[in-house]
Amino acid sequence: MVPIALTMGFLLRREHKTLGVLVAICATVLALVGHVAETGMNGLRVTGDLSVEDYYTYAAFALLAVVFGGAVWNIGFILMAFDRLYVELKGLAAQDELTGLPNRRSLMETARRYETLGGHVRFGFSVLMIDIDRFKEVNDCYGHAAGDACLKHFARLTVRSLRKEDTLARLSGDEFCVLLPGIDLPEAGEVAQRLVDSVTRSPCGWNGNIIDMSISIGIAEWWPEPGTSITGVLEKADAALYRTKRRGGNGYSLPGTDGDPARPAAKPKISLVQ
Repeated sequence: MVPIALTMGFLLRREHKTLGVLVAICATVLALVGHVAETGMNGLRVTGDLSVEDYYTYAAFALLAVVFGGAVWNIGFILMAFDRLYVELKGLAAQDELTGLPNRRSLMETARRYETLGGHVRFGFSVLMIDIDRFKEVNDCYGHAAGDACLKHFARLTVRSLRKEDTLARLSGDEFCVLLPGIDLPEAGEVAQRLVDSVTRSPCGWNGNIIDMSISIGIAEWWPEPGTSITGVLEKADAALYRTKRRGGNGYSLPGTDGDPARPAAKPKISLVQ
């Protein structure tokens, strides 16, 4: 009874009660009731308050509860294993393996949620498309392991510079994207400059080598207006990114600007509450 009771306590403390957990809890209760009944009847036999004939009559029901509870218990734990496997596979499908950041699929799902929200409450967000400058040279000079170290270094730096509600995702290779909910273009430019400065000031250390890094950023804004789409905003941000690359990198560009980034008029902002 003690290990069964401890197991039931463990199951009851689980925050998320999946189908497997509920089945295991019910089976544990049934098995525990059977063992408690068997223990009680044995005590009554010792004191002479229960005859042998009556004991075997009731013991059959207790045994049935224990056997059935044990069988269903195993089914519950099998379902729990499947639930855990599903959660892990779902996480892998939405996560970049190297950096642990959301991947492109997860980023698009988040952007579509913001798009739906924006259609109801006039809510907008900005997009930063980011590329690590001369990343191929790092791989050529130091090897791909050093390149991986730079990617993880950049991811750690950037996450620390963003808000909780911001989303940093790795799209492919050395290309990243940031969603900034409730942020307009001028503020997005400030965030971009902060990221540029942070990466420039913090080179990546790898196997005794100091690898200087810089990034190029393109910025665009999504606002709930006719004709706007998530794909179109990403394309605008990507085009702004390549304008930054053509200027030599280590900076950012706003949509439709050349040279120094412009400062367009700000739209009304609504903060995202999660």
